[in-house]
Amino acid sequence: MLEERILSLEEDLNDKDNEISELETKLYNTQELVDLNNNTTVSMETFNEIKAEKKTERNKFKDEIRELETKIKDFDNKLSTMTEENSKLQSTVEEDKEEKQKSNEISITLQNEITNLKNSLQVKEREYDETIECYRKNVLAAYQNELDSRLTEVLSRIVKLRAS
Repeated sequence: MLEERILSLEEDLNDKDNEISELETKLYNTQELVDLNNNTTVSMETFNEIKAEKKTERNKFKDEIRELETKIKDFDNKLSTMTEENSKLQSTVEEDKEEKQKSNEISITLQNEITNLKNSLQVKEREYDETIECYRKNVLAAYQNELDSRLTEVLSRIVKLRAS
């Protein structure tokens, strides 16, 4: 119990030491302020000069602010113009993409059509070759007097049709 009391008193003593230090600091600061007040009497002329300097400085800052605001407006206008141009360019790019896609579709369609026409041409060439071969055989057979009976019948009908 006595030990507790001693500890308590020591804590109180430490607290009081801290308070004293704080009060000494406050006193020192207060003395500095008093010294400043005693030593800093400014004449009205000096005060007015400082006031004029501050006003001039404030006006310079206001001018700088106006210049900066003007620059900001210019940048905003340029940004707006660039945004519009970007939008137009993107629109043009999209149109170009669509046009390219259409061109690709037309190209594919034409390639398919060319392939179909080539195939048709090959079929027609085979049919033509077969027809020519048939005519050659029949002309040769006619020359050798070895005509097929059906062919003889067809030729007689053609002669009758021309005569009528």
